[in-house]
Amino acid sequence: MLMTWRNLRWWFLPILLTGCTTQPYSKWQIHVAEDNLLQNADKIAIVTAENQGRSASTWSAIARYYALDERWDEALNAVNQAIKIDPLNSSFHSLKANYAFNSGNTSVAYAEALAAYKLGSRSLQQSLGLAKMAVALSELEIAGSIIDSLLVVYPDKPEVLYLAARKYDMHQNTPLARACYQKVASQEPENAENAFYYARFLLNQNDRTNALQVLQQAAGKANSLPYQQLLGDVYYLNQQYDSATRIYHRVLASRADTTVINKLIKVYYTMGPADSLLQVSRQAADLFPRNKRYLLLTARNLDRSRQYDLALNYYHKLYKLDTLDSLVAAEMSYLQRKIAYLQRQQQEQQQLADSLSKVLPATNF
Repeated sequence: MLMTWRNLRWWFLPILLTGCTTQPYSKWQIHVAEDNLLQNADKIAIVTAENQGRSASTWSAIARYYALDERWDEALNAVNQAIKIDPLNSSFHSLKANYAFNSGNTSVAYAEALAAYKLGSRSLQQSLGLAKMAVALSELEIAGSIIDSLLVVYPDKPEVLYLAARKYDMHQNTPLARACYQKVASQEPENAENAFYYARFLLNQNDRTNALQVLQQAAGKANSLPYQQLLGDVYYLNQQYDSATRIYHRVLASRADTTVINKLIKVYYTMGPADSLLQVSRQAADLFPRNKRYLLLTARNLDRSRQYDLALNYYHKLYKLDTLDSLVAAEMSYLQRKIAYLQRQQQEQQQLADSLSKVLPATNF
């Protein structure tokens, strides 16, 4: 009996289905870019291998995969290719705004967010994106009207309330800024961005206790250096020096910062211990080898700890920076005389010990 099309269709169906995921006569699975088992680099390789005349959507997909790995420059290059092909696509401009913002180029981010806002349907995300960029650049004229319109439609949405708080804060409208910051903190206590600016706002109001509480609530989600340094500063202002120094050392391990070093020096100089002061002063002198204050502090601390040779080494470094500094010259000269005296004393003691060993008979036990 001849097979009808209906029978043929059902006979071919298993082959068609398996042909989507396996090669003929092969045990290996075929992967596509959407396969979540693949790494982003593998997905990029699959997408870029599709063809040479890539479409705007392909370039957009490549940009998204780069963004997942926080490779912002490559994501920007890919999305730029998408915009060249389809310059009126608002979503591409929104992507570029996000990537530029994450890479630290806020001016490009704002321009692209504005382009997306003008080209698009002015969705919530596009409006929020533009307002965020505008606030970051203090473009309050544009940001203010967008934020006001968003507040009417989304009066309780944390993203909107946060931007409103920033706007009121910049306009020095203290009651409304505090109210909006507080609403976001109540709804999303781990919102690190809101916590950072809310704490700065509270510090300006001399409210150190609540500033610390706000930062502590979000500390588990905040790893940025500015956030950590602000948390250290608030601990410092609240005289919780152990916590402050612990965070300052963490910041200093990632970034050489004289402000952090100066606060550590002040804490250890006032509270001790002496070895911690010596450690941070040496670290400061090594990080900033042309800073005369750090070199002098290190030399004096080494002198106090009786590490005279090391102290003299730092005095020499300091003297080379300014040979006309009479104070340094005097201290270095005094230390050299002290080292010479100790060496003579040590030699005399050794000579005495040697002479006594020759005169006194050996004692047998």
